[in-house]
Amino acid sequence: MNTFFECPFKYYCDNVLKLTPYEDTYDTWLGSICHYILSEMYKEGFDFNKSKEEFINNNPITLTEENKVFLDKVLNELKDAIPHIKSLNNISKYQEVECEKLIQTTVEDIPFVGIVDKIMHYKNNIVIIDYKTGTPDVDLRLAKYGLNLQLPTYAYLIKTLYPNSNIVGIYLEHILKPNINYDLNKSEQNQYENHLKLQGYSIDNEDLISELDPTYLNSDYIKGMKMTSNGFARTAKLLNKDNFEKLKDITEEVLKLNYNRYPDSECNDLRERYAKVIGVKKENIIAGNGSDEMISLIISSQISKRKVVLTINPDF
Repeated sequence: MNTFFECPFKYYCDNVLKLTPYEDTYDTWLGSICHYILSEMYKEGFDFNKSKEEFINNNPITLTEENKVFLDKVLNELKDAIPHIKSLNNISKYQEVECEKLIQTTVEDIPFVGIVDKIMHYKNNIVIIDYKTGTPDVDLRLAKYGLNLQLPTYAYLIKTLYPNSNIVGIYLEHILKPNINYDLNKSEQNQYENHLKLQGYSIDNEDLISELDPTYLNSDYIKGMKMTSNGFARTAKLLNKDNFEKLKDITEEVLKLNYNRYPDSECNDLRERYAKVIGVKKENIIAGNGSDEMISLIISSQISKRKVVLTINPDF
């Protein structure tokens, strides 16, 4: 969905025409082994090395020496991160955990399937967590434009599976070490632990947050979560119950779009919006794929055959 709203034409080429077919690569295999180990870690008797070997044996792939070195690096970082990830469960009331949860639904008779990395339960409350190796944007202000919808989409799927549940938080959880910057006030370990904190949005209810994270007064687990004498700190990213419901509604509307249709080549919606902003008619605005196309459109519409064009050298 993110690709569709960033560039409908690219989405059309990749997902409708399938000009770039999906291939299993080393990168996807590497992501799969990390997710498999993380899904195993809550099982009784979990053994990191045993889980690693099980995955490799069941999913053989030819590895170059470079692949092997990078695999060792990633898995060592994952092994270091797991104690921190599991430590939240040691103190949280959210003891029931579902991993790699497959959720299937339909939107206007079209199947929609998603896999949620981790769902934490307590009573009728739910926390949604997605593991990440990079640093994706979680700014929900762009959700209404169809961007950064991963966490809202998970919230939508959860509400279809558990319609009467209350969502207490939607988060990304980093599992690998970041690039450490030199900082006199923070040790390397401090920076690493801060990087591992959950990044996302929490319910604006102190009692509900305390059940998830007993350290919420100055949280060891949720980035920006802190309490002041006036309530939640400004660094805490908060949503109320209605906000979570609105995210679900926004996601549902986005899912109803016709993703299998070729995008509007005349960009009518975009031109109408620009026209309103600058106070002109839609017909006075042209949208194009970069400056090259715009120049070509101007020349082709204004210059007929055998006409002479004067330009300068060098020019664009």
